[in-house]
Amino acid sequence: MPVDLSQVLIVEDDTAHIEAIARAFARISPDTRILRAGSLAEYRQAIALDSPDIVLMDLNLPDGRATEALSNGRVDQPFPVMIMTAHGDETRAVEAMKAGAIDYLVKSPETFATMPQTTARALREWRLRRDRERMEVELRDTSERLTAVMDSIPSLIYVADPETFEILFINAYGRAIWGDITGQTCWQSLQTNQTGPCPFCTNDQLLPRSEKPGQNVVWEFQNTRDGRWYECRDQAIRWSDGRWVRMEIATDITERKLAEEELRKLSLAVEQSPAAVLITDPAGTVEYVNPKFTRVTGYTLEEAQARTPSLLKSEGMSEEAYRDLLDRLTSGEEWHGEIRSRRKNGSRFWELASISPVLGADGAITHFVAVKEDISDRKDYEAQLEYLSTHDELTGLANRALLSDRLEQSIHYAQRSERQVAVLLLDLDRFKFINDSLGHDFGDRLLCEVARRLAESVREADTVARLGGDEFVLLLTELAGTKDAGLVANKILRQLAEPYRLDGREITLTASLGISLYPRDGLDVATLIRNADTAMYQSKRESSTFSYYATEMNQKVLATLELEGGLRNALERREFCLHYQPQVDLASGRVIGCEALLRWLHPQKGMISPDDFIPLAEETGLITPIGAWVLDEACRQAIAWQKAGLPELRMAVNLSARQFRKGDLPQQVRKTLYQTGLAADRLELELTESMVMDDPVGAKQTMQGLKDLGISLSLDDFGTGYSSLNYLRRFPVDSLKIDRSFIRDVVIDPSGASVVNSIVDIAHNLRIAAVAEGVETREQLDFLVGCGCDSYQGFFFSKPIPADDFTRLLRGE
Repeated sequence: MPVDLSQVLIVEDDTAHIEAIARAFARISPDTRILRAGSLAEYRQAIALDSPDIVLMDLNLPDGRATEALSNGRVDQPFPVMIMTAHGDETRAVEAMKAGAIDYLVKSPETFATMPQTTARALREWRLRRDRERMEVELRDTSERLTAVMDSIPSLIYVADPETFEILFINAYGRAIWGDITGQTCWQSLQTNQTGPCPFCTNDQLLPRSEKPGQNVVWEFQNTRDGRWYECRDQAIRWSDGRWVRMEIATDITERKLAEEELRKLSLAVEQSPAAVLITDPAGTVEYVNPKFTRVTGYTLEEAQARTPSLLKSEGMSEEAYRDLLDRLTSGEEWHGEIRSRRKNGSRFWELASISPVLGADGAITHFVAVKEDISDRKDYEAQLEYLSTHDELTGLANRALLSDRLEQSIHYAQRSERQVAVLLLDLDRFKFINDSLGHDFGDRLLCEVARRLAESVREADTVARLGGDEFVLLLTELAGTKDAGLVANKILRQLAEPYRLDGREITLTASLGISLYPRDGLDVATLIRNADTAMYQSKRESSTFSYYATEMNQKVLATLELEGGLRNALERREFCLHYQPQVDLASGRVIGCEALLRWLHPQKGMISPDDFIPLAEETGLITPIGAWVLDEACRQAIAWQKAGLPELRMAVNLSARQFRKGDLPQQVRKTLYQTGLAADRLELELTESMVMDDPVGAKQTMQGLKDLGISLSLDDFGTGYSSLNYLRRFPVDSLKIDRSFIRDVVIDPSGASVVNSIVDIAHNLRIAAVAEGVETREQLDFLVGCGCDSYQGFFFSKPIPADDFTRLLRGE
C-alpha cells in the first residue's frame, strides 16, 4: 500500500459496519491496527490515549454529530477525519467539509471493501495538502520577518532598478524620513529630499550591466526636511527574480558630525577646564596635563611628561586602598576617591579624583585619564563640622554626643577593670539673672571661663562636657571608691567659687552638683546622666553643695511625672475650676471686683494647691492652654453675674509669663472678649514684675496693645522683684498690688510699714491705684486706711470661694 496505515480509528455505533471495514483492512493491510469507538465521548478518550493515522467517523452518533469533533480545518490538526453517512446528502457533506473533514463517504458494502485504498489515498492527499499549507505559512512568515527586520533597522534602506531607477522597496525608517516613494524614480525622490546630486543616478559607471555588480560607492548627503546628515552605501544585490538591483543603505551620521564638532569643543574644554586633567599611558607615564593641573600643582606639562603621578607624593592612602585602585583600573573600571597630595612647593592639598581607563577598539586599555578637583577648602570645612558635631561651639568642651560615646567606652572598660565611673552634673546658680542683667555676650565669656576652670580641675583622662546653657557634665573614669568623686566635686566647687573678673566687674558664682556612679546608680549612659541630673536638682532644692544620687530621689521624680501626667489631662477632663476672692474699696467698703484664682480638683488626690502645680505647668508649657481657659472661664462668669442682675464688677485674671511672651496676647484677649461678650473695661489682667522686666521694650509693646483694647493692667507682687522706677513710670499700668509679705508685718515692723507707705506714695504719684493683698486682720486694714491705700483683698474679708458662694456673698445671703 503506498501510504503506511499503522493505526485507524473507526467511530461508529453500528458494530456490523465496523466489522466490515475491519475485515477489509485485515485482507488488504493486515498490519494496520483498528481502534474502535462507539460515541464522541469514546472518541475523545481514544485520541487522548493514542493518536491514529486517520479517523473514519459516522456523521450521526448517539451523543452528537461528527462535526462537533472536527477542528474546523486547522492546519495543525494531527490526523485527518473522513465522515461516513448512510445518506448521500450534499448539504451534510458540505457542512462536514467546512468543519474540517477531508472527505465524506456513503456507506455501502463496496465502500467498506475498498476502504483501505480510499483511506490510504485520502491520508496521502491530506499530508500533501498540509505540507503545502505549512510551506505557504512559512513563506509568508519569512517574508513578514524579513520585512520586519528591514523595518527595524535604524537606517534608511531602499532598493531601486538600475535601469529605470524605479524604487522597488523602502523600509519603515526610510518612509519616516522621505515618505513612501515606492514606484517613483531615485532622481524624482532623492533630489527633493537631499542636498547635492545622487551619484547612483548620475554616474553610468556605477550601474552593472551584467550579473557582476559594479563598484560600491560611499557618499554623504543632508536631508533637507530635517537637516540631518546621512552616509549612503550603494551596492548591487540579486533580486528575487534573479536580476541585479541597487540597494542603498543610508545611516544617520548626524551624531558623528556633531561628535566631531563636540570633539573640537572638548579639546578646548579640557584646555580651559576648571578641573585638573592628567592623561597617562597604560604603564602610568604622564603624556598630558592641562593648564589647571599646572596652576594647582605647580608642575608644567614639560615637567610632568615622562614621569608618573607619584611626582605628587600622594599620601593618606592605605596599602589595601591602593591595591583596590590598581585592581579596578586594570580591570577596566573607574575609580573615585580622595587623595592627599603635595604641590611642587611642598604644600599639602586634598584632591577629589576620578580615574578612568580608556579602552581601544580591541577592548585593551590605551590610556588612563584622571580628572581632579582641589577640595582642600571643603575638607577643612568638613573637619570643622566634624569637630562641631562632637564639641560645644562656645566653650570647645565635649558636647552631649561625644560625652555619651566616651561614657559608654568608660563603662565597657570599667566592666573589665572592676573600677567605678562617676558622672558629675553641674548647674550654675542664678546664671540666668547674670545673663539677663549683664547681657548674653558677658554671659558667654563667663561660661568660657567656667569651662576653663572645670577642665583644669580634672585629669587628662577625664571628660568635661557642656550639655547646653549653664549645665555641664564631668566624666571621671577609673575611680577606686565613692569618696574620690566627692573629693573632685569639692575641688570643682571651690574652683568655681573663686571670683571672676570680666570687664572690670567681679562676679561670684555658685553651682549645684549631682553625682551618679557606675555600676551602683546605673548601667547605661542615659540612666547615669539622668540620675546625676536628679541628684543635682536635689542639691539645688536643699541648697547644698553636692548630692550623691539615691534611689528615693526617683520617687520624688516619679511623683512629679505623675502630677505632670494628670495635669496634661486635667483640662480635657474638666478638673479645673475657679475660685474668686473679692476686692474691696477701702473708702466705701463695697466689693468692686474679684480676682479669679485657679484650683485643681484631682479625682484621686482631691484639691491640689496651686503652689504644687502652677510651677510645673509653667515648666512644661501647659500653662498656656490652661491660662487661655482661665481667661475664658472668668469672662463667662462675669457675664453670668451681670445677667443675674448683680452689680458690675471688674474681673482680675493672672497672666503667666509664657502667655505674656507669646506675642499674640492682645489678639487672644480681643477674641475672648468678643466670644464671651464681656466689656473690656470690666477686665483687669495682672502681671508680675519679673514678667515685664525680662524684656522691658517688648513688654511695653504688649501692654500697650492690651491697653488699646480698653482693659486694665495691674502689676502684681510689687516690691518683691527688681523693678526699675524709670521703666515703671513708662509702663501703662492702672494699679500696683502690694505683696502680702509687706502687709503681714506692717503693724509690728516699722520698716515694713515704711515700705508699704512708700509703695502707696509711688502709686499715687504715678496716678495709679494701690491695692493691698493678704489682709488678714483689723489692724492691717486700719493701717492701710491710714496710709491712703485704695483697695484690698484678703482673708479678713473673704478667702477665695467658688462662684456660687461668691454669688451669695454679693446678694448678702
